[in-house]
Amino acid sequence: MPPLDPFKYLKDHKVCHISLPLTDGEKLELECVAHSSEPPRLEVYFLPGQLPIEEIDQQARCRISMDADGSSLSLVASVEEIENDRKLRLVHVEVAAHIQKRAFFRVNTQFEVGLQCLERGKIELNEFSISGEAVNLSGGGVLVCLQESLKLHQQVNLQLTLPGPTPYTINCIGHVVRVNEEGQNKYNTAFHFDRIEEEDRDKIIAFCLVEQRRQLRMRVQVVSPV
Repeated sequence: MPPLDPFKYLKDHKVCHISLPLTDGEKLELECVAHSSEPPRLEVYFLPGQLPIEEIDQQARCRISMDADGSSLSLVASVEEIENDRKLRLVHVEVAAHIQKRAFFRVNTQFEVGLQCLERGKIELNEFSISGEAVNLSGGGVLVCLQESLKLHQQVNLQLTLPGPTPYTINCIGHVVRVNEEGQNKYNTAFHFDRIEEEDRDKIIAFCLVEQRRQLRMRVQVVSPV
């Protein structure tokens, strides 16, 4: 199969997730809308008040992630120009190595996640010694930003609290499938769900559908005249 071309999916405005480098060495995780009419250049749009233009490190590279035809695709780009407080112009540098076909569609989201590393599947209830923030979620797994690095294949007990008018807490078993270091004490860690109640998986899928609709509404707001 030929490699996926990110610009094929950016001909139309598309909701993406961006990891934006800041001058203090940290990275800011934001939702955005990306579009490219003249590859390898692309424009990235934000909602008012999201973009800290004085703090953006234009010498460092950023990462943009998207779902394209059921696959997860990321590209690395440099900041060419800060046009205003809602729009960046980027230049594509490389396609990130991780491209994975998904059985479930994934949405960008943010909520707290508790983790407990397991030994041989042993579970000690209420012992969630590690906490992080979800970056994206699907019915098959979750990407979590952690302050420490976990080993590949490490089995964990996950506690997810889905936000909403009535927050819903899910406990399930998963394992680490990928770790990307994104900065000092910042590790984006992907977990696959190994054991999860079907009712809980249905709750996650329903939550993802609501988030997807919200992001579509956001797209309309962001691409209004800037």
